[in-house]
Amino acid sequence: MKHLSIKNIFLLPLQVVTYLIVCFIVVPSSQVYAGSTGSALLADLEDALVSLADKVRPSVVSLSPYVAPSPSLRRQGDHSGMPASAGSGVIIDGRGIIVTNNHVVRGSGKVKVTLLGGEEKIGTVLGTDEDTDIAVVQIDSKKPLSVAVLGDSSKLKVGQLVVAVGNPYGLNDTLTFGVISGLNRENVNLSRYEDFIQTDASINPGNSGGPLLNIQGDVIGINTAIINYAQSIGFAIPSNIVRKVVDELLEFGEVRRGWLGVGVELVTNEIARQIKGKAGKGVWVNSAFEGDPAYRAGLRKGDVILKIGGTDVDTPGRLIRLIAAFSPGQMVNINILRDGKRKVFTVKLDDKKIKPKKIVKNLQFDSE
Repeated sequence: MKHLSIKNIFLLPLQVVTYLIVCFIVVPSSQVYAGSTGSALLADLEDALVSLADKVRPSVVSLSPYVAPSPSLRRQGDHSGMPASAGSGVIIDGRGIIVTNNHVVRGSGKVKVTLLGGEEKIGTVLGTDEDTDIAVVQIDSKKPLSVAVLGDSSKLKVGQLVVAVGNPYGLNDTLTFGVISGLNRENVNLSRYEDFIQTDASINPGNSGGPLLNIQGDVIGINTAIINYAQSIGFAIPSNIVRKVVDELLEFGEVRRGWLGVGVELVTNEIARQIKGKAGKGVWVNSAFEGDPAYRAGLRKGDVILKIGGTDVDTPGRLIRLIAAFSPGQMVNINILRDGKRKVFTVKLDDKKIKPKKIVKNLQFDSE
């Protein structure tokens, strides 16, 4: 039986090509120089994308279930030690450190890692973080490994060109092209701390854990999910979140997050009238847990939190992400509105992991 080998699949969205061609047509004649025709510019774009692909592809790996060397010794139906699904990953460190999604390796201590070219290795899962859907895997290699660079996701803008790389449906080494469709997406109900990059670059099952790249070839996100009933709506975890989670997993074996100890909800028009504030600005404290950091610092029910560490807060999800970005024991300034007057409290955060789970109104988590 013949087997179809598919390598370096590259999809250029028709709408992007059309947009580029229209731009070339409307350029004033006075700005047209030798070699700047539409076809030449498209050729330059193509060369840039091919160069990007050649640079990044060797750092992207395929992850699949690890099967013990002696399956005959396993009980029939025993799937312990095998990941719940398979997907992709990207090497970010020459020591063989690979970033992927938690849901790709969930419940497994080892996974099979396939490099570009087909070489297979056994990877050890060093740590996972369910709250952001990030996991870290390590492989041993006697030869140098190709490494991707984590970029700065704080500088992203809607409309930027991006490339997604992964192994959808077993089609290894697949690249797709698109744009950043949106930023700071939350309430998608995929993980606890949601601040997703939205993209129309094609992402399918098997892409999970693979990189989302800017046009320079830097990793600006880790692909994590799609909306099944929609087209061209995919999500990636921003690289700055990935960097923090990976660093803590490598250093501590877990992610340490700050804990404030308040229940919050959106500022509705009704609440805004009561507090002499503005709807949609800040979050209203519906409870301050006695003995927790916020209560000890002086925050009370009825306060409106406007800023955390100098950053505006407009949704419960944003407050949760901002607090989680600080380390336990860290001192944080919190700007509030109380009885129409602004105040600033300095709070020393506790460690989230020792606190019981508490529900935040108007925000739902799959993990609760």
